[in-house]
Amino acid sequence: MVMKKVILFVSLCIVLMLVGVGLWAYFAFLYTKPLSKSELAQLTPDWSVVTHGNWSPWFTEADGSQTWNPAASFNAWLATVPEEDKAWPVLVDVQYAGYELYNNLEVGKFPEDVEDWQSMVALCALDESKEMIDRLKEALGRPVIGAMLYEGTIPAPNGRNIDTNYTRDPVEFAVLEKHGIEDIEFVESTNPNINLIGVGLPTLGKQRWMANLFRTYAIYEFERGHVDEFVELVTISMDSADIAPALNTLIGQLVAIAIEQQGNTTVQWALEHSPEQFSDQHLLQLDQLIARHQNRTLLWQGEAMSFHDSIRRMVNDRGALVPGGARSLQGGGASFELPTSLPDKQLHASSQRTLLVYNKMLEQAQVESIYPLLSTGTNMNQALVQAKKDLNAIGYLFLDILTPATSSASQRFRLLQQESIEIRLTIAAHRHALRHGEIPASNEEIDQDLLPD
Repeated sequence: MVMKKVILFVSLCIVLMLVGVGLWAYFAFLYTKPLSKSELAQLTPDWSVVTHGNWSPWFTEADGSQTWNPAASFNAWLATVPEEDKAWPVLVDVQYAGYELYNNLEVGKFPEDVEDWQSMVALCALDESKEMIDRLKEALGRPVIGAMLYEGTIPAPNGRNIDTNYTRDPVEFAVLEKHGIEDIEFVESTNPNINLIGVGLPTLGKQRWMANLFRTYAIYEFERGHVDEFVELVTISMDSADIAPALNTLIGQLVAIAIEQQGNTTVQWALEHSPEQFSDQHLLQLDQLIARHQNRTLLWQGEAMSFHDSIRRMVNDRGALVPGGARSLQGGGASFELPTSLPDKQLHASSQRTLLVYNKMLEQAQVESIYPLLSTGTNMNQALVQAKKDLNAIGYLFLDILTPATSSASQRFRLLQQESIEIRLTIAAHRHALRHGEIPASNEEIDQDLLPD
């Protein structure tokens, strides 16, 4: 009898211990602090910053229901845009023609690279080059870049060789056929709901190539004394940065910054080598151009949409984060399923809290992108550490794996702003010299009406 009581007591202790361990494991790894009413109000970003009211991450199905499907929504809107408003068909056609014409020469170099520059000058003098530039000028004045969203990457040409033998972009496929590039086939995507992380963004590389081509041609015109053409080309190139990030994800914005910085350095080169060619009107135009692009800061909502899309593909039917998804991500082989279409406020606290923390981290990255850097007492990575106590282990792991290096990205934004101010001061000094006959000895001597705001 005593032995039975001892066994019963020991068994009870073991059960209580297991319950205790289970509760500890739940609160340590799976429990998430629910969102308050004020936090729930901050859960859904203002998507119009990304979509400009043209589309939404929510797609209207044939039966009128709303499903989470950003790519389909974007593509449906883009299909309504007139073809003459899209830059993409011209951009892709010109680039493939340019690859053949330039025969893999690296466009975008300055005349200091003497051997390559002489080859570039010979090419710039060709009628075919002038035709390419004229077509790009017209195309880049169009309001949208105009490429639809597809899974995977678009084949990149290397001369006339194609890295892959398929494309899901019918526009590029038609151009490849036009230019006689063989061993390709058009593959139409069968995925009705493409994940944003897997979307190919072929326009970005082509826009970078275009910006390099414009720089080459702008310098070519400047060396011939055609300053009006130089200013026009730099203006079109820099203004094209506004249509580069169709989704305003981080990579798209960084490409926009690269295009703007390239314009800045081209202007800086001209001011250093032959400033006497510029009239006051030319310098005023360049100052106004750089001022338009000077204050670009990180827009976090586009990157947030991509993260919201990924999280919605890593949850169960209750909208809760599941360990399997985290392990898959950690192993580098994440399988993104169809996303849940539960409204944000009906998601489980685990995914809600993860999304909210990421929103706040990106908001902090936006603050860090402003020049001069304002001290807020924390940075994006510190914000994640501080939020760890309110997240469960899966949510923290997702954030740790999927968060991009936004601190260095924010620094790129600040650098653009700082460089723009410095170049505008240089322009102001040269305008002062045109007015008074000599370069001022210091910034303090520049006429106040010439100084940047």
